[in-house]
Amino acid sequence: MSSPRAIQPANNGPVGTAHVAAIVMGVASSHTAKDDVDTALFAPIAGATPVGWVIDAVLGASARRVGIIGVAQSIVERESVLSREDKAVIKFVDNGADVVSSLDRALHLIGPDLTLSDTAHVLILSVASPQITSDELKDLTDRHVRSGASATVVHNHPAEVQPGEETGGPVLSFGDDGVLQSILEPMSSRPAEPAVAIVRASMLMPALRRVMPERFSRRLLLNDAVATLEESGHTVVHEVRPEPLMSIVDGMSRSQIETQMRRRVVHEWIDRGVQVADPAQVTIDASVVIGQGVIIRSGTVIEGATVIADGALIGPNTHLDNATIGAGAVVPNCSITGADVAPHEVLAPFTVRER
Repeated sequence: MSSPRAIQPANNGPVGTAHVAAIVMGVASSHTAKDDVDTALFAPIAGATPVGWVIDAVLGASARRVGIIGVAQSIVERESVLSREDKAVIKFVDNGADVVSSLDRALHLIGPDLTLSDTAHVLILSVASPQITSDELKDLTDRHVRSGASATVVHNHPAEVQPGEETGGPVLSFGDDGVLQSILEPMSSRPAEPAVAIVRASMLMPALRRVMPERFSRRLLLNDAVATLEESGHTVVHEVRPEPLMSIVDGMSRSQIETQMRRRVVHEWIDRGVQVADPAQVTIDASVVIGQGVIIRSGTVIEGATVIADGALIGPNTHLDNATIGAGAVVPNCSITGADVAPHEVLAPFTVRER
């Protein structure tokens, strides 16, 4: 395996001739710790579930065909990302008898023509890594297509990952009967590798089929499939992510990722012109809508489907949950839950308003 190189930003625009699809790998319903996994992976983080964040990144990276393995459709349908005007083909696949059948079915559902096209590429990433962004996936796709490689693999660490190692990811675990039990990042203190991969669609399934007979430990790593491409003489580019991409494997990792995601949401609103007096002391859910010229002061928490119109002044120490705040309203030291504040209304401090 060649040594990984540091990621360099793409200098040019996206390659227009490439067709990009994505496979998002989740957890099988037969997972022995399903309740714990559901709590860790599918409870909202900063206003959206982890799978919602991942799908949003994939759609933002211009993937118009998305296969989701091992995630209930009802969970994803709650996500606002599915209301985008630029409709994508999103298909849900239960875990099959083995990983090849699951991935094969996912590719067939999102477009059987993918594996016949020389210009089709498949992003493979885990539902357990919600902090990945659409810009990162766009740049990865652009570098991969321009390189002409069969696969580009982004690792969390510069250390080489040899085929068959216990570390790596995503991990596909099989039961004694050979039935796929889960598709999940390894439960390990070491971050999973690779963080994300993109593979030429026509080569993905043949590479996986070559690995399947060798699953002695009942664990199949994406690294193994990539290694078969290299052994066959195909070009595989290895990159190293500047910062490791954390995966949700327990409550601690979930808490750390939630902190990152909340910080990201606040700074995205700052970039759009919202004035946030003390970003470290403000919480804004991803589901919130904020107008132009809004000022948010320290100690404010804004949750749910809250809508804040232009020019409103919120805070300090204010809690808004599913509230509608009119243009130019002033809401200091208040708690508004499921209620409205009229345009230009000035609330007295410590007002509590509930529907």
